[in-house]
Amino acid sequence: MNQKYIEEIKVRAEKATPGPWSVDTNEPFSRQINGVFADKQEQYVFYHDPDGENTVSKKDAEFIANSREDIPALIEAYEQIGMAWDDSKRYAKRLEARNTAKDLQIATLKKALELSIETHSVDPRTIGRLVRYYTQQAQEQERDES
Repeated sequence: MNQKYIEEIKVRAEKATPGPWSVDTNEPFSRQINGVFADKQEQYVFYHDPDGENTVSKKDAEFIANSREDIPALIEAYEQIGMAWDDSKRYAKRLEARNTAKDLQIATLKKALELSIETHSVDPRTIGRLVRYYTQQAQEQERDES
């Protein structure tokens, strides 16, 4: 379903007699359907005329005729949006898990840096070795604490 089709549906809906509509019958006397009635307008959208007169406006007839395709298309679009929303929620949970892992890594590196600063005066030539060593120490401490 594309935007052009959505716009066509909107135009048909806007041109049609405002709703809600209801089915008018002769019940309880008969099961015959008299027509479709626009409740707020207090007028028929479509009326069964035994004499065969045209009793439906062109705009309402177009709306009714197209509804057979419009409604299933709108339902399909709604379902696709729902599936996309579900996919988005699953992706957000994965991102949250990644962020949690990154937060743990940051905390570990911060701890490694604090340990390094506390115990050594850092010589630029040994920074890499010390960072690796203290990162390992911090990871072990994190495991022990949790």
